[in-house]
Amino acid sequence: MNFYRTAIKVNAYAEVGLGYSRPVNDKLTVGGRVKVLLGVAHAEMQVDEFAVDMNIPQNPDDPNSWNGTYGGSTTARAHIMTSIKGGGLSFADSYDSNGDAIRQIDGFDFDGGGFGIAGTGFGVDLGASYKLLDNLNLSAAVLDLGFIKWNSSNTTVASVNENADVKIDQSNYQEYLDGDFLNLERFNLAEDKEAASSYKTKLSSTLLLAGEYTFWDNKLSVGAMYGVHFVQPKALNELTFLATIRPKNWFNAALSYSPIQAGGKSFGLALKLGGLFIGTDYMYFGSNSKAVNGFIGLSIPLGKNKPTDDAI
Repeated sequence: MNFYRTAIKVNAYAEVGLGYSRPVNDKLTVGGRVKVLLGVAHAEMQVDEFAVDMNIPQNPDDPNSWNGTYGGSTTARAHIMTSIKGGGLSFADSYDSNGDAIRQIDGFDFDGGGFGIAGTGFGVDLGASYKLLDNLNLSAAVLDLGFIKWNSSNTTVASVNENADVKIDQSNYQEYLDGDFLNLERFNLAEDKEAASSYKTKLSSTLLLAGEYTFWDNKLSVGAMYGVHFVQPKALNELTFLATIRPKNWFNAALSYSPIQAGGKSFGLALKLGGLFIGTDYMYFGSNSKAVNGFIGLSIPLGKNKPTDDAI
């Protein structure tokens, strides 16, 4: 059994941004937003190599086929890293064959200090829109260009890089054949204090291209948006169709649908009430699972807006 280059990474952060846009001429408008990023948590597990070689009977499911102890070997190169305020990996002392103490991972601890900031960073969004026709607008944007620097004081690391001989018999062979591959019990992960230093993680940037056609004096619009999310191990492509109704300047509602995301079985909703934005770009209610990706935002204009008949 051999596994190579398996990784899981999770980022959680909040952002505070300041945006600005201005018309270049009657058709072109450009804008941008700078963001301060507040890192709440980062966790990753990367397995560079995990291999088990063993010599077991032809029929391991038959208890009568066992007539001794069989030799085997394991190769493991992996690490787990967490950056969480007051929490992260927890360790307990164990001992190797020479009697030396080793602090090995025994789980996760999230009760050390509650919610807090484990790192800070900086990000930028850039965008532009072009009025091709009176009722047709084209737009493009690049989102989340930036990084977060995680503090060493909130970082814990456990790693393993070893080749070991193991004894396999009737009592333990299933540990090497069954179960979750990423179960921590498969690895002799030990605390690595030297690796627990500050580090940076890049944001997963997104490129968006969109078009919108409006009706009834901009009260109703339909459009399409193509997006590329630059994530690992490969970029994700998405095509979304949407419809928006704007009966008042302070009230907008939008519905979106993607034929690609979740196999065409998800949809999105968004609502604008004054400066408050609430919505989801991913809502899935399948027979076996349910998932919602939600967002909330507040916009506070700084400057004078041109009054409109239906504005509050």
